[in-house]
Amino acid sequence: MRVFAQKPVSTTFRVRYHFLYGDRADYSGMAAYTRTYLTRIGALAPAEAADTPLTVEYLGSIRKKQLKLGLPAYGYEPLTTFAQAEEITARLTALGVPTPDVLYSGMANGGLEFTAFTRLSIQSELGGSKGFARLAAALSGARVYAGVNLTRVYRSGGGFSPADGCVRSVDKQYASIADYDPSSGLKARSAYLCSPARYTALAEGIAASADSLGITRLYVEDIGAVLPADYNENRVTPRETARKQAADALAQLSAGGRRLTIDGGAAYALPYAEKVVNLPLSAQDYRLQYRSVPFLPMVLHGSVAYTGTPMNLEQNHTRALLKAAETGAGLYYKLMYADNSVLFNTAYTDLYSTHYSLWLEDIAKKTAALSELYARVGTQTLTAHRWLSDTLTATVYADGTAVLVNYAAEPAETDGLTVPAESWLVTEQSRLASLWTEGGSDL
Repeated sequence: MRVFAQKPVSTTFRVRYHFLYGDRADYSGMAAYTRTYLTRIGALAPAEAADTPLTVEYLGSIRKKQLKLGLPAYGYEPLTTFAQAEEITARLTALGVPTPDVLYSGMANGGLEFTAFTRLSIQSELGGSKGFARLAAALSGARVYAGVNLTRVYRSGGGFSPADGCVRSVDKQYASIADYDPSSGLKARSAYLCSPARYTALAEGIAASADSLGITRLYVEDIGAVLPADYNENRVTPRETARKQAADALAQLSAGGRRLTIDGGAAYALPYAEKVVNLPLSAQDYRLQYRSVPFLPMVLHGSVAYTGTPMNLEQNHTRALLKAAETGAGLYYKLMYADNSVLFNTAYTDLYSTHYSLWLEDIAKKTAALSELYARVGTQTLTAHRWLSDTLTATVYADGTAVLVNYAAEPAETDGLTVPAESWLVTEQSRLASLWTEGGSDL
């Protein structure tokens, strides 16, 4: 049964073609051309300095049922107060970890299960606006980003209601986006999708609040990964229009010198991004896929800093570290001060492995392993990538640095070089004759 929108989309669609020739007629050449195109239109610019290798996201508070006067009622449970975030960061520094970038999600407008960001209202149980100001001052060597969201809303409030501000699907129902329990696969929580027509107004409210609170850096969740159309008959918004509205909202948030970290790597968000987190570093590994190429990292490296998904929530931590070495991605962790047991009987069991004490040594070890490589190639473009075998990859940077990554459980040999098992080797492109022969294939 086919269902159509009442108002047809009138956008002009344009398809561009660019042909590649010779040794550039592969995915490395495609990435190089895409990078050149995005630079030409102003979406990318060469990085001036290498970025910090570590990004830490602290989780603020959750809404949880509590007993009040013997009766169950919802209240806010702090996961990481601002003082506790300062303590965790100090402990990382004491372990020799370079100053990280700090993202703070769930710190405002109702915690992780937030209402609409018509303004920025910092949670009192975390320390309030004064507590956040003290944290930013204490971490003066770090970049601290306050978490905000334009694309989803969990609850009504702040002058926002689903009837007025949420996306409608073609069957006139409210559209939602869900997070799922990792063990059962069942829906853990869902949020309304905010209409793109409201993005600019929300951004104006956030910007005004940020100015009054002295906040100069924002972590904009979802904006580079979620782009809905709205089929509300009173404001039909196709995705192309939504893209422009999202870009306008990001321009509003970045006005006045504010710096942004964004979630996801959509091209319309790149001109406003100081950093991108949750960038896809590999394919989805569907049954018909047996290899993956780091196309997005090849486009962005040397222009915008990026990370993959949180290391401590990955299924295979060793493989995630190797993928970071292969793609030039930074390390990213989600942490909270509270014990993991606080998530029991909540909709946030997907954050099952975020208690900070479990990860301090791991963060220090992995950051130390990759810091030298990042310092060497942080501002270099990623010019070539090849699979040399089913378990051995080669990544080449503009200055000639080559990184061989071995995913196998035994050492690998190539061109007289030995790459240790489940590790990597930094060498020079000139040493890799196999990279340009028939043996080294793109796929």
